[in-house]
Amino acid sequence: HIPDVTLSSLIIGSEHDAYLGNNSKAWAAYTTFYAETADYARFIWPDLKVASELMFSGITDLDPDTQSLNEHSDYIGVSYYPMAEGSQVKPLTTIPLDFAELVSLYPEKPICFYQYGYPSSPTCGSSTDLQADFIMETFNTWDNYAENVKMIDFTWLHDLSQESVAF
Repeated sequence: HIPDVTLSSLIIGSEHDAYLGNNSKAWAAYTTFYAETADYARFIWPDLKVASELMFSGITDLDPDTQSLNEHSDYIGVSYYPMAEGSQVKPLTTIPLDFAELVSLYPEKPICFYQYGYPSSPTCGSSTDLQADFIMETFNTWDNYAENVKMIDFTWLHDLSQESVAF
């Protein structure tokens, strides 16, 4: 219906690993859906790059299922918010370790962080200064992985209002 559209990439699914969890049957069904949808999209747009955006923990903790899914991906799509249990921020030293882990899992595929952020709320053990340091550490780390990490989309670099949280 839009004959002159140019797509740079197509993301099929966002953070669906949260819903699929360790359910191998659900992963197999989603992987079949994803593979067929990705193939069809590439048929329509031959130069299209396809990804499925998964949470960092889903990629690293559910490795066999995500490895199977990502066999059909042109990019490795990642949602990255380094948070520990209890909604506390992880230390900034986690960033280079996490980049290294992703690259070791997918050394041959470009990595795109489609969601990437760090809260500033003291409730999360953070601050605006720590958030600024997060940005600096991200760029320092990215310099070391420029061949592997093709894009970072900084999102959610603000805290929601109390009204939004309550909603």
